[in-house]
Amino acid sequence: MTKRLLTFLGLIFSLISEAQVTEVNGVITDKATGDPIPFVSVVFEGIGIGSMSDTAGHYSIQTKKQVGTVIFSSMGYGGKSIKVEPGTAQTVNIQLTSKHYNLAEIVVRPGENAAWEILRRAIANKPQNNPEKRDAYAYNVYHKIRFDLNHFTEKLKRNLFLRPFDFIWENVDTTEDGVSYLPILLAEKTSEVYFRKSPPAFKENIIGNRAKGLEGPRIVEFIEDMYVHPNVYDNYVVILEKSFPSPLNDNYQKNYRFYLVDSLMVDGHQCYKIFFKPRHRSDLAFTGEMLIEDSSYAVKQVDLSFSIEANVNFVRNYWVRQKYAQVDGKHWMVSGSEVLADFTVVENSSELTGFFGRKTSLFTNYSINNPKEEQFYSGVDHIVMADSADKRSEDYWVGARLEPLTQKEKELFTMIDSLESHPKFILLKNTVKTLVTGWMPIKSLQLGDIYTFYSYNDTEKSRIKLGFKFEELFNVMNLAGYGAYGFGDEKFKYFGHLNFKFKGPQNRYNKIGIRGQSDINQLGRSSHIIELDHVLTSFIRTAPINKRTLTSSYSAYFERQWFTGLATRVSGFSESVEPYGNMAFVETDNTGKQDSISSYSMGGFDVSVKLAIGEPGISAEYGDGGEVAGIHDAPVLSISYKQGLKGFLNGEFDMQQLRVRIEQKVRLNKIGHANYWVELGKIWGEVPFVYLNTPLANQIVLNDAYAFNLMNYLEFVADQYYTFSYEHHFDGLLLNRIPWVSNLKLRSFLFVKTYYGTISGNYLEDNYELPNNMSSMDEPYYEAGFGIENIFKIARIDFSWRLNYHGKEDIYLFMVKPSFVFSF
Repeated sequence: MTKRLLTFLGLIFSLISEAQVTEVNGVITDKATGDPIPFVSVVFEGIGIGSMSDTAGHYSIQTKKQVGTVIFSSMGYGGKSIKVEPGTAQTVNIQLTSKHYNLAEIVVRPGENAAWEILRRAIANKPQNNPEKRDAYAYNVYHKIRFDLNHFTEKLKRNLFLRPFDFIWENVDTTEDGVSYLPILLAEKTSEVYFRKSPPAFKENIIGNRAKGLEGPRIVEFIEDMYVHPNVYDNYVVILEKSFPSPLNDNYQKNYRFYLVDSLMVDGHQCYKIFFKPRHRSDLAFTGEMLIEDSSYAVKQVDLSFSIEANVNFVRNYWVRQKYAQVDGKHWMVSGSEVLADFTVVENSSELTGFFGRKTSLFTNYSINNPKEEQFYSGVDHIVMADSADKRSEDYWVGARLEPLTQKEKELFTMIDSLESHPKFILLKNTVKTLVTGWMPIKSLQLGDIYTFYSYNDTEKSRIKLGFKFEELFNVMNLAGYGAYGFGDEKFKYFGHLNFKFKGPQNRYNKIGIRGQSDINQLGRSSHIIELDHVLTSFIRTAPINKRTLTSSYSAYFERQWFTGLATRVSGFSESVEPYGNMAFVETDNTGKQDSISSYSMGGFDVSVKLAIGEPGISAEYGDGGEVAGIHDAPVLSISYKQGLKGFLNGEFDMQQLRVRIEQKVRLNKIGHANYWVELGKIWGEVPFVYLNTPLANQIVLNDAYAFNLMNYLEFVADQYYTFSYEHHFDGLLLNRIPWVSNLKLRSFLFVKTYYGTISGNYLEDNYELPNNMSSMDEPYYEAGFGIENIFKIARIDFSWRLNYHGKEDIYLFMVKPSFVFSF
């Protein structure tokens, strides 16, 4: 929720200004013979927009960007640059002079693009040139990442909120094309990396790691996104969780247009220079060029870039360069990598609109085909950070850097120290944090959530609440709590949670904690939607909700992370549940007499396990799903076993509950990505409905991907059940093909959800009455629909249909619900 609010509050949209179009067309001929020249590369200088002449020598290119020069080049001819008039349509006929090259023999088929034969040979030689086809390799790497605020004006410098910090502008610099930027963060990392092909193994030992600067909204996550190390020999290259077809994709002609531009000598190697661009303007594909060595057909250098025209959010331009070298006179390996990303928050604005992300990586000390002993690769942790990695001295970094810091980078440290100690900056920072997160920082104390200070519901009427939390006191302790009071029921509610987290080596930790809570609860309500007592909840519900419970629960637990991505938890608990509002607990005895029950109670223990390989900082607590974000190679597995013991901590029931959930976000390359999750559960024992399973429903106007959005609370109940959800996101694959619509960068998706469960005969014999409109099931429940996402880059709209159980009371068969999602 916090991330969505950060994004929502930070995005302000402005009108897109229309630029004048520069259009150039004409015919290209041989100067000596007058014959037309096909397959000539025609490119606007500096922006990578271009085309190729057809078989009659005709060409035509256009752009809205400011340009002044067109470059013509073709294998076998000398290149030529021509000045053009920006913002006009003009005809420029070109004559090129033939030029002879001494190249390795290339046989070009009649009428065929000359680049294709080179690409066929490069693809045929991928097994010999792909670094990941080596039996093993190891190397040292140094990464430097820097973020710069950019595209700001003098008006911004005079902004009321920034006026007290005039000293920051002393560190401003300007790019070659006149864009002002201000360095705000610098991160460095040194690592030792080890790879083995069979059996597959990868290990990274992080030796040093540090970051200094303004870690604003999502900046830390952007840092991780900058650690891209694309392998151009793979069919697809992943950047910002998007799958781009590699220019060396086995089906290279389906994704790109290629232009053989030149042949040149680079570091003693004769290379072909090939330019490429997407076949369709809005395709999720690269524009760039490759240098392919003419004997081994290995990649010597590759530039990959995409711009605002690709369907990737918040990116004005993104550029990657990878250089390769023969490290032992035989094997081609990456020697250096550069990334320059221009992220934009508010597009087409003359004010502060985004930031540059720059990454430099240098690779040294390669060892090829010398695998370590088996024990070295053992363990599940692929990335291991040395205990002292974040405590390295300045002397260490001076020696570890393979290139020195620039003067602006050195000045960054002084500027950040001055800014972070400035009282007015601290006030501004805390104010923004309070509005975005709802929590007001006062030194180590935080008060909030300001959005739950006051709320209203049908039973409590007006409700007030005040919470607090301390995080990482003495580096080990976390303490949180709140008190609330309802003026309608005249009852006090409370919550408290204390835990101690003791960190161990290699991402391991132990955590012990206690918690207690007595408050209103809604059975079957997902934790993914806004809080039950949020100030907006009563305004955005789709029906009156007055069947709730008053739950008092107390627990103590021990949690351990065994390695990165595996955590377990053992806890003991005691809880009591009372009917609240219009809810009633009713039992019928053998004579048919009905009795109202004031409360039920249970005591026992539960054990939970969560496995999300490679995901740091996970909690083993069994939630509603979606706790682990992002795309993973393996599914996330959650298991929970709960045992109720009659007589233990005043418990009234013997019962056992087992729940298992598998969920994953799967990358499907060109056809998008998919999200799925499936959960199975079973309950043994004779217990009232409050301890059975009721599916997650959603009765507010905002969509919840992890709930049934057309189901009412407490419609169904089961003691053995399954639930399944599948979403297929096309990531612009379909809508990008529609004229005009493609400019909006909308994305489409389909989804289906189902739930089915049964109640054993023992439950019915015990005569625990179900609330009105709650029932068992005679067939699976289904919801399905489609949606449009990436609306204004943050919004999603679901069109949902309820496919059965139409005879229930007060239901909706169809509904349109929005939600807000941040994604690239």
